[in-house]
Amino acid sequence: MEVLILDGKSLKKVAKRLVDTRGTPGKLLGGKLLVAYRPRDGLVLDMAADLDGETNEAKLIPDLMPRVHARGGPAKLVVGDRLFCASKHFAEFTKDNGHFVVRYARTLSFEPDPKRPAVTTADPSQRAVVEEWGWAGKPKDKLRRYVRRITVARPVGEAITILTDLLDSAPYPATDLLDLYRIRWTIEGTFQKVTAIFALGRFIGSTPEATVFQASMCFVLANVVQVLQGYVSSFKLAAWFCWPIVQ
Repeated sequence: MEVLILDGKSLKKVAKRLVDTRGTPGKLLGGKLLVAYRPRDGLVLDMAADLDGETNEAKLIPDLMPRVHARGGPAKLVVGDRLFCASKHFAEFTKDNGHFVVRYARTLSFEPDPKRPAVTTADPSQRAVVEEWGWAGKPKDKLRRYVRRITVARPVGEAITILTDLLDSAPYPATDLLDLYRIRWTIEGTFQKVTAIFALGRFIGSTPEATVFQASMCFVLANVVQVLQGYVSSFKLAAWFCWPIVQ
């Protein structure tokens, strides 16, 4: 499967160049983005945008996911935060043999399966890991789905709980899925890098359309740099292996 991380990004710090915004208090927002990021090579594969910077990025899932699935290749495994924990989003993620691993949100009901008892194991740090199987969503919900819920306790802070449609723990161990969820934070590093290197924190235009266009160009440039860095790294690695042969 091809792992994709979904996350939203607000376009902030827009200059107040429009007449109606000059002299007004508060900060001006541009558009809102929902980005699909591939951690394997650090590339942003696609994104959806809304001109309303205060919109919920989860609303952009129906716009983004069909394009992601249309790319073809391996089935997509979507990783997301609790904002994407909803039955209607699961339906989008699982199209074309797709799968999901998302942070559990208590706004989505979970009914344990009485015929399948919970299993408790331990992760490499000897923290308790509890696996449960059951139904996510209310009984009358047409999109109700049978899922697997995995919870790991932490000595400090809230326990981490994820939901997934990968029900079999043999090929998909709970600790592996928890590790997969932890790499979700790599997309934040990409956002920070794009903002710092390509000056996405300073917008040329002041309309929502202009901010979305500039953000799109910055992500394209970041992808170009990432590809070049990968090419140079591969060339250096090949040269390192070939050097003894040349000698």
